Amino acid sequence: MTRIAVALFNYQDGGRQPDGTYDFTKLQRAFADVDEPPALILFCEAKNYRDHAGQPKYTAAETLSDELGVPYTVELGSNDRSPMPPAIFYNPDTLILRSWWNQHDPGIYQDQRNVARFAIRGNAPNQEGRTEFLAFVHHWSPLSGDNRLEEARRASRYGDAQPVPVIGGGDLNATASGKHLPQRDWMAAHFSARTHKGVRGPDGQWGPDTRALDHLIGVWDETTHQREDGCGLHAIAEIAWRTDPTQPILPTVNDGVDAGGGLLIDWLLVNDAMTPHVIPDSYKVHIPEAGQQHPPTTGSSPSPSICDRAHGSARPQQDGTHHSNTVTLGRRRHDHDRDGLSTSKKSYQATPVNSPPAGQAAGRPGPMPHQAPVPARAARRKRDDRRSGTPRFSAGPAAPPCPFWTCRPDGGKPRRNPVAGAIPLSFNRKQDREQETSQHARRRSGSGAAVRHRRLGRLGRRRPATDRTGGRHCSR
Repeated sequence: MTRIAVALFNYQDGGRQPDGTYDFTKLQRAFADVDEPPALILFCEAKNYRDHAGQPKYTAAETLSDELGVPYTVELGSNDRSPMPPAIFYNPDTLILRSWWNQHDPGIYQDQRNVARFAIRGNAPNQEGRTEFLAFVHHWSPLSGDNRLEEARRASRYGDAQPVPVIGGGDLNATASGKHLPQRDWMAAHFSARTHKGVRGPDGQWGPDTRALDHLIGVWDETTHQREDGCGLHAIAEIAWRTDPTQPILPTVNDGVDAGGGLLIDWLLVNDAMTPHVIPDSYKVHIPEAGQQHPPTTGSSPSPSICDRAHGSARPQQDGTHHSNTVTLGRRRHDHDRDGLSTSKKSYQATPVNSPPAGQAAGRPGPMPHQAPVPARAARRKRDDRRSGTPRFSAGPAAPPCPFWTCRPDGGKPRRNPVAGAIPLSFNRKQDREQETSQHARRRSGSGAAVRHRRLGRLGRRRPATDRTGGRHCSR
């Protein structure tokens, strides 16, 4: 039997500091208490991990490898809502990654994002015989229950409609129905905070918005103590709780984060095909020690095991401490062949990646970004200003030089530039006019036919020649 440990971990801002550097010591501390190194880590809030050629994500993987002695490989997911996509860290000695959609891959569908297909390396000598499973990691909207419900609908294809075993989870920012789950005093929170994860009922009382999770795992029936309907996904926290109902299901939000109490919002889910392989007593929520619990902005995490085994998720506090859960799952290829999956987590210290470039003092601004070209209307306005001698002033960026005119240094009349489409100024004004007339004729009719024009004044000035659309070609 192959046991695969799986961990779900929510690291605040991915360890990114206000100055743009990264501190992974709290990540290292979070994974210091795992029973065994996880083969798969579902990771949330990989903030700006693509910057600097991916240096933050590689540093995080190296940090976990140094702490746990596992050569982790990392893949970044996608998040259209923020620069904090989820990520997966996996042990290539145990798991073979067969598919993972990157953020800008062509042909991707929304419900395929952040979903990995793995094969278990050790349970067969060749590619055809290896057991496969799917693993997904999501970070749902923190502000809107309607958005979370849409995200749940996209994840529903990995429930009973999926024949391949599936384990997944993430920071889903919502709880499910059922009084056996951690509850919250909603009136202790401000109105805006209540609207993020709560909803006002028909009687005017506030309660949790459970629509998204209930869509996946079903609505809890307080009479039968069972869930009804749902899309064929099951919460590992409840699977473990059923084996020993005397042990309460713990919240995954640290004390002092949410007014009125923390909820279970970091979930590990399995589908029908994976459920028989879960090792229920391996599920664990890792709670930080009392001395480490400072005012946090994130919560705790669960971890389970599957055969091949899986762990749960953790939400670190501001100082990097966290609650985390672990569980073991099992997968069966044949009735006589059982594999196991498990999960866990840890943390690490990183080298700053946003140090100033060589030759530039710290805090000194770099080169200014390139300014976009001025629209053609502004360029024409500035050209007309030069001709009329009454320039207009604006606070916008300077217009580019007109391609047809050049201001003379002695303040005289601007000279026309000898560029394509313009006729050089000569000493013979009559010849100039004839050349311009011939050029406009070719533009209008494609031939050298002459175009009649009126003359105004004794000096021979004329009205501007125009094309059929009324656009001005030139004027003097």
